[in-house]
Amino acid sequence: MNYYQERKLSMFWSMVQFLVSTSPEILQQIPNFEVLFANFQAKVNELNAIASRQVLQRDGNIIEKSIVREELCVMGASIAAKIYAYATNVSNYQLRSAVNYSKSSLLKTADTKCIAVCTIIAEMCSEYLVALAPYNISANTLSDFEKLIALYDSTVLKPKQGVVAKKAATAAFRKEMKEATVLLNTMQLLTKVVEENEYVFVVDFNNTKRMNEPAYKTLSAQGKVVDTAGVAVPLVTMSCEFLGIERRVTKNGGFRLKNMPDGIHIFVFSRAGYETKTVELIFYRSVRFEITVVLELAKEIE
Repeated sequence: MNYYQERKLSMFWSMVQFLVSTSPEILQQIPNFEVLFANFQAKVNELNAIASRQVLQRDGNIIEKSIVREELCVMGASIAAKIYAYATNVSNYQLRSAVNYSKSSLLKTADTKCIAVCTIIAEMCSEYLVALAPYNISANTLSDFEKLIALYDSTVLKPKQGVVAKKAATAAFRKEMKEATVLLNTMQLLTKVVEENEYVFVVDFNNTKRMNEPAYKTLSAQGKVVDTAGVAVPLVTMSCEFLGIERRVTKNGGFRLKNMPDGIHIFVFSRAGYETKTVELIFYRSVRFEITVVLELAKEIE
């Protein structure tokens, strides 16, 4: 969720709480209002569930991953040390070099490399399993280590899987939020039916919605695309795959970005005849940035 979505979901919850505390006799005077409210409440619950699953999945995966990684590195370093001792005793320097990893060195490696190194240690353990018996390494030890490697590998979310999962969750969230917005706007329209008899309710309804509704047109950044001489470049396409943005700058090379989520986001600026420019734009809540993007003419192919 970006900042705007967080604020809007908060507004939805405020509306639910307001309507739940409203006298049923008032709501019953409005045709079809109770059905609309039930559907709206269900949408809000679903939005909250999606948001909660995203947070739990992200934080839970990090916690589980760190625990499994710690256990894997401890066990991997222990087995490697025993194989190293055996290799030293039999003067097998090639084997000793292959398993020369401490716990700290394993912890410093990247996820995929850690798995690869531990897999090598497991393979060496399997190859010399009989000879390693006096070093307190058994088939059960190897089996436990291999299971730990497989478990850690399963906690490492593959990049493509992460992108697909995030896109699906984002699409579902946007869909539910759009439908909830339509329901809320419909309910607001229907409150006019009782405006004469239940004026206070209608005012409170509108105020609750207005006071909690996020400002939609918050300018995060504005900028201009120019060439190396400082002349505006029109018809430039700017895009950010992560945020789902793709648009053209104005005839004067200008652009404005509203309601951008906090963080660093990669934007690509491209136009025929110019070198494509990739720019990292930083956004921070309530801070407006001025940006100038300089495009160079494409080099001619000799």
